[in-house]
Amino acid sequence: SPSLPPLPVQYADFALWQRQWLQGQRLEQQLSYWRRQLAPPLPVLELPPDAGAPGGSASSNSNSDSCSSSDPCSDSSCSACSSQSRPAAAAYHLLPAPLARNLLALSRQQGATLFMTLLASFQVLLHRYSGQTDIVVGTDVAGRTHSEVQDLIGFFINQVVIRNSLDGDPQFVELLKRVKHTTLEAYAHQDAPFDRVVATVNPARKADEQPLFRFKLVVHNTPQANFGVDLQIEQIFNEHFENKFDLLLNIYPTDSNIQIAAEYDPLRYSAAYIEGFLDHYHFLLNEIAQQPYQELHALVASINHFSAGRESADHTRYYSTYREKAKHVKRKAVARV
Repeated sequence: SPSLPPLPVQYADFALWQRQWLQGQRLEQQLSYWRRQLAPPLPVLELPPDAGAPGGSASSNSNSDSCSSSDPCSDSSCSACSSQSRPAAAAYHLLPAPLARNLLALSRQQGATLFMTLLASFQVLLHRYSGQTDIVVGTDVAGRTHSEVQDLIGFFINQVVIRNSLDGDPQFVELLKRVKHTTLEAYAHQDAPFDRVVATVNPARKADEQPLFRFKLVVHNTPQANFGVDLQIEQIFNEHFENKFDLLLNIYPTDSNIQIAAEYDPLRYSAAYIEGFLDHYHFLLNEIAQQPYQELHALVASINHFSAGRESADHTRYYSTYREKAKHVKRKAVARV
């Protein structure tokens, strides 16, 4: 019977090697980048209050307790650091195949990845909601930067922070260049563990709030594995989770569409608020795919104009269709042999 080839390293080997490799000047080089990139004042992104949510405000339910420790806090009695998990709810949306193809084509044309285009668009939308131009968003990196660990089972994921300035009313393609530059720099300094970055930057921390960022976008584009047998595998969405962020967009590109699963804090935002946000994201991506040279103020004006007619019958019918399609995909997301 066929046997699996031996692995070049085991997970324990990698963990030991990484601990020995990432120290001294190499670690300081990584951390110095984050010290500069996340230099104060580090913005706290605030969306407009949602009167339909129990909290009634994006900030009203935040505990005022804070932690000033310069190191990861180990005090179990510290209310600012003891727990950052919060109740969570989810909303789903689907971007159709033509839009998915157009976004991919735009990304390639601009020498960027689909992730960079989706992230730049997300930051435009956060600017429209908040009015802020210094936008901080988190994302995950796979952490498998060495070929020896590509096929290794184990947890390698790390979080990185993408901070971009939207000052100067840039065209979207110019903003995309900024996002590309910042993202590649973050990738080049992804080896610094997130907790070490937090300790280095030492931001003020409040209870039930993630340090450094409260909004996150993750594109799940790992190639589907070929197990050498006749299997059909589909994405399963987790129905039981706790969210650590105000809003987390999980994005799943497929051959036929782009699926979005938004996890959010239901104490801050109502389901209608998040559905409206996802509608705006869908609309904005359409605008960008069709006219990527629009300036920031024009994109914001387009969203505002779109929002003013959001309750029209045609609009409701169009976007509710993609919400229902996303729910249908979620219900069918089971693994079948």
